[in-house]
Amino acid sequence: AVRVPTATRGAGRRVVYDRLLQQFGRQLRTKLDGAGIGSTDAFWGFHLSGRLKEDDLTTFIGSAPEGVTEIMTHPGFDCASLRNDLPWGYRDFCWKDELDAVTSPSVRRGLEQSGVGLIRFRDIIGQRGNFGGKA
Repeated sequence: AVRVPTATRGAGRRVVYDRLLQQFGRQLRTKLDGAGIGSTDAFWGFHLSGRLKEDDLTTFIGSAPEGVTEIMTHPGFDCASLRNDLPWGYRDFCWKDELDAVTSPSVRRGLEQSGVGLIRFRDIIGQRGNFGGKA
């Protein structure tokens, strides 16, 4: 299965990335569908890269679309070498906030209440659109 970044909401400098991802995603989706390669139905979280908070995740879960959505997160702990040495902008990331969001008991309750299930990428091979619910 392959990531297809098609549903983002860029802001500021990320608007350019958002538009490029949208275009790339549409082209990639067409090729993957034609080749029978699995992918998610939607992609969410690029616009919050490094800044995802519990409230963002809870809000998204409550309005998640039908099908399979990949949620982009970077949970972890601060790492000086990543923050300072990599060229693609980890300087403003808050890995701990994202870790707290994805491990939050209230997020878990939101998943259970909304009927959203957690799956792995290997679970979607050849299954895009065939889950009959939210995953």
